[in-house]
Amino acid sequence: SLEEIEDIIKEIDFLEKWCNDNAWNDEDKFYFDVQKDNKHRKIFSIGAYWSLISDSVPKSKQIEFVNHLNDNQKFNRPHRVPTLAASDKHYNRDGNYWCGSVWAPTNYMLLKGLSQIGQDQLAFEIAFNHHSNIVQVFEQTGTLWENYAPELNDQNKSTFGQPSKNDFVGWTGLSPISILFEYIFGLTIKFNNDTNIVQLICDIQLNAPLKFGVEQFPISFENQIDLHFDWQLGEQLEPTINIKSTIDIEVIIMWNKRTKCKTIKINKNN
Repeated sequence: SLEEIEDIIKEIDFLEKWCNDNAWNDEDKFYFDVQKDNKHRKIFSIGAYWSLISDSVPKSKQIEFVNHLNDNQKFNRPHRVPTLAASDKHYNRDGNYWCGSVWAPTNYMLLKGLSQIGQDQLAFEIAFNHHSNIVQVFEQTGTLWENYAPELNDQNKSTFGQPSKNDFVGWTGLSPISILFEYIFGLTIKFNNDTNIVQLICDIQLNAPLKFGVEQFPISFENQIDLHFDWQLGEQLEPTINIKSTIDIEVIIMWNKRTKCKTIKINKNN
């Protein structure tokens, strides 16, 4: 009901203000748990970044808050992003579940939050690092894992977390599907309210030759596209893209750090 919606909105507004007034530490530029004595429990946890996706972080705090993700002493480890900062005394280089393991769902949450505040380059860097580590472990073991170690093993290779279950597509399927498609291939579906046309955004952040194909990429429950993309690195070279769609669609391709852009209109079944 409308009354229930109004109550939810009031609660959101209250919690957002409370967190910024009480959980934010202006010295450390981070959100911490608040103890019963109203003191901060200074644990740098990836859980604090839920505040990005909930749109609760004021612009004045965003840059310093996000900078922790690039700190080699905290979250910028060989496999990004550990659930617990490396500076914490409880940090475990093998992961030990929530004492440092890298998890697909928390990474995906973080990436979505970074996108929401316009930190697209950082989101790409983290996604590329995470996906590369996942692929390396898959090549070694032939499977996906529940979580991954934030540090390299004795052979200087990426590895799964300890403990961690194998054959764990579950949420780890986010890494070779959603994170790959959305943050490495740069594919996003949007609806242009002004023209009533579905748009496929292909935002290439990778500064290297890229060739990929995606078939039956979902636009809605009923419609999908087949897409084949090929770009050889070079400012003067345009990407080659072949698309077949079950619906009229506008394709916007951006490359060379968004300095180059091309728009293509595709008619359905072409």
